[in-house]
Amino acid sequence: MSGRWGKEYFDEKFEREDPWEFFTSDYEQRKYRRQIDVIKDHISGSLNAILEVGCAEGVHTRMLAKVFPYVEITGLDISSVES
Repeated sequence: MSGRWGKEYFDEKFEREDPWEFFTSDYEQRKYRRQIDVIKDHISGSLNAILEVGCAEGVHTRMLAKVFPYVEITGLDISSVES
């Protein structure tokens, strides 16, 4: 994928650690906690797997893993830069 929101854009963005301050922003942390609360509120029965599309550096993925330690979690992102 090329263009403004292509792979190259995200690879360049992620050359800098935490470019959107997902790890350090109070707003981002609150947003992720609310998303996890919504997941917990809407689960009926057992949860086996979570797919997170656009996981970036994996901040939300790590939070999910703490809340759902026995669930298989897969994170996908367009960038090949690893954190």
